Amino acid sequence: MSFDTDLEIALVDGDTPDLDAVKAKVLAQLDRDGMHHDVYSDITDAFSSGRSHFRVHPQYLLQLLDALAKLLPPISFDARALGEQFRETWIAEYREGSRTYTQGPWDYE
Repeated sequence: MSFDTDLEIALVDGDTPDLDAVKAKVLAQLDRDGMHHDVYSDITDAFSSGRSHFRVHPQYLLQLLDALAKLLPPISFDARALGEQFRETWIAEYREGSRTYTQGPWDYE
């Protein structure tokens, strides 16, 4: 199991979301999940530059983006995560606050 993940974000409309407006809610989610607040900085990096490195499992990152998308319903974006293991990867599309498409992560033995 890996805990290093690269996340790429492609903003569909090119509009960078105002993450500061939802910062308190994101930090509360991280607290509930027992995650360090550095993850919030990684999220802002991913949405501003298109890519960031996280010290979390790629499956958790998918769940976190599901929660984040609900906080940012007008923002449409695509995401791709690449974990340490070859099959620890996924792609997802978010529209109007919901995940509309996903491939991966794939189960492996």
